[in-house]
Amino acid sequence: MKFTKQTLLAGLALSLALPLSAADPKPKAKAPAVVPGITRLEPRGIQRGVETRLKLIGTNLVGLTNVTFHNPKLTGALLPEAQAGEAWLKVTAAADLTRGSYELSVKSAGGESARVKLHVDDLRQATDPAKTETLPVSFWGTLEQPGKAAEFSFSGVAGQNLVCDLAAERLGSKAVNSILTLLDERGRVLAVNRGFDGRSDALLVHRLAAAGRYTLRVSDPQYMASPEHFFRVSVGELPVVTGVFPLAVPAEKESEIQLAGENLPVGASVKVKAGAMGEVTVTVDAEKFRGRKEFKVLVSATPELVEVEPNDTAA
Repeated sequence: MKFTKQTLLAGLALSLALPLSAADPKPKAKAPAVVPGITRLEPRGIQRGVETRLKLIGTNLVGLTNVTFHNPKLTGALLPEAQAGEAWLKVTAAADLTRGSYELSVKSAGGESARVKLHVDDLRQATDPAKTETLPVSFWGTLEQPGKAAEFSFSGVAGQNLVCDLAAERLGSKAVNSILTLLDERGRVLAVNRGFDGRSDALLVHRLAAAGRYTLRVSDPQYMASPEHFFRVSVGELPVVTGVFPLAVPAEKESEIQLAGENLPVGASVKVKAGAMGEVTVTVDAEKFRGRKEFKVLVSATPELVEVEPNDTAA
């Protein structure tokens, strides 16, 4: 078949006139939806009974369709101002939700994110280091720059038996070398702690001699820092349990266990019912007292002798 110049030009014109779908019968595939990811929450903790606005930081957060709270006493909803690397939601923890860590996740057309922890407390949650807070309060901060400490201020009253309870290791943070320092308004160091009861989380107790403005400083002596070096410091005349006594109870009996710690009522105690030999958990009322760990006592077949005051009478 012989092609003339006119034939070739006509064919070219016809191909240019065809719609794209006719010229290329294979339409371009849509990019697959990607799974959202949450790196962290800001703030990481909320006060129960108070609606709080949370910022989600992560990846692929545009187009979220749902937020799932993995506890029925947590409720909330996504807010519309999402971007690729951040999204917002409002959340409320029921007033009777036990203090502790809970989980949430988000969904989009690409799937569901991994769960991230949200920490619920009964204290106000503070994140602004420039504001002087009233007590009690929980401060949240992050050691993000090597060598730079985080500081928070509060108003204290003379005679307060102040408990400053730092949580980092307990929350899954990398800030496991933190030093907690209390300073008065003149910058004088009043107390320092860098770990308690064999754990890295500091517990600082100090009775204030005068009313005034005080500062808590959180620092890392090894100059470690990152967005994952976060912490919470709960401050106030908090009733914290640090130990129990006796450390052993008789088997197959109910025994009274005395609670030791700071700002506890006189004679604070709980009862435990021991079974066979081994260990038994001492259950402390989480609504009355704050604890840093689970307490256990030994269960023994041998009767335990407990010293009772006064005990100075000659035998």
